[in-house]
Amino acid sequence: MTRAAAVAAALAALAACDHGSGAAHRKGAPPTTPSVHVEGCGYASDPAGHAVIGGDFGEVTHCFLIGAGAIELDVLATPGARLTIGELPATTVPGDGHARVAVPLDPALLAAPARELVAGKARLSPLRLAVRLEPVHGDPVTGTIVVDPTPAGEPRARELLEAVGRGTPLPRPAATPSASTPAASPVVAGSLVYLPASRYAHGVPLGRDAALAAVDLVAVTRDVARHDGAACGPYQGAPGGVTMAPRVDVDVEVTIVDATTGAAVDRRTFRDGFDDCPMFATFRGDRYELVEARPAVATLEPWLVEVASRRVPSP
Repeated sequence: MTRAAAVAAALAALAACDHGSGAAHRKGAPPTTPSVHVEGCGYASDPAGHAVIGGDFGEVTHCFLIGAGAIELDVLATPGARLTIGELPATTVPGDGHARVAVPLDPALLAAPARELVAGKARLSPLRLAVRLEPVHGDPVTGTIVVDPTPAGEPRARELLEAVGRGTPLPRPAATPSASTPAASPVVAGSLVYLPASRYAHGVPLGRDAALAAVDLVAVTRDVARHDGAACGPYQGAPGGVTMAPRVDVDVEVTIVDATTGAAVDRRTFRDGFDDCPMFATFRGDRYELVEARPAVATLEPWLVEVASRRVPSP
């Protein structure tokens, strides 16, 4: 995906959003002298993470992704002035002084190591966006907005990888590098990320290391059958002296998908080798809640690695 295409996709997605109660903050009156201030950010009901905004024009601690891997800045500036932020197209500040500016984060995330992203350990380099405001009257205003995309790394990476499991190819970066878009990485044959069924579990990178944009395969799961398992415990803490938690073992079907095409490469069902009981269990009232166990990563790993290894070209 080219830089222009990424920007266009972000703008299109943002335009399609309902900006009613979820719109960027509308706090400030339009300034009468040349000035720029980041008032806030757009909001999404189920965002794939957030970025942190700093720099010369204000701070926002939670700037949520609201579509197509982008954030939307609410910039309060002089009405009628020409505003340029980073490599984005220049815009004219509307009469209410609030310019909404979409800033794509996907190029930075796609260039990061998949192994660190899916584990929530990636420390991404801040984006430094040059700002220039050219008012109708008065001197230009210049400075920098700093965007730290690190908090968005793991949730947005998972969103992109889950989409591969639904048949949507993984975006690939532009072939020609720019100041904010690194050079394209070739697909690393034999690299694979396994996504556990639980969204609270980290993804598991297997096979060869790769940047997120260069991942070759994505493995996703779906539940196919449930059956009673051995109770977990004993635990302490539930009222009434109950010490054991009921457990269900869940058989899963794992599908390995080509991240370039979205097509299935292989598929297998696993009906044993379940995770152990958790160290702690939660209870509601005087009963422990149901524990769900699925095949452990160690059960799946030999097959996943074997399929990934078949993708590596012979020397």
